[in-house]
Amino acid sequence: MDIKRFLERLERNKPMICTADKPDLSRMRANVMYARRLILRAEQSGKSIWPQKQQIEAILEQIDARQAEIEVKKTNIVVKNEYKPDTVDTKQKTEEILMQHQEMADAMTEEMLRLAQEMKMNAHTMGEIAERDKLVRFVQYIWT
Repeated sequence: MDIKRFLERLERNKPMICTADKPDLSRMRANVMYARRLILRAEQSGKSIWPQKQQIEAILEQIDARQAEIEVKKTNIVVKNEYKPDTVDTKQKTEEILMQHQEMADAMTEEMLRLAQEMKMNAHTMGEIAERDKLVRFVQYIWT
């Protein structure tokens, strides 16, 4: 890509510098650095590209200023709703809640064990009933 087209593209993206976030700024900065390299190559080949070089430097300064602004904002962030240090009251309340939950869990475990035992007894009883029904049907079959 020649220098003029590259500069036109950078100029189109220039208004976005004010609102760009860090990744976009990094991408734009990389493009500016590439354009700077193109200009240096052109200067080495003997072309006079002073206005384009000034444009590139101006864009680079804007990008650097925006990055510095973002860094300042990042360091000035104030943490809202900070947690209050734990007091004895909150620790005691937490322990009470944990004890209540433990008691409820123990009660639920006991209830589940009782229900499991009841289901086991019901299954055993149902098995006995099924055997008797089988025997009754067999006897009825023989007598008929």
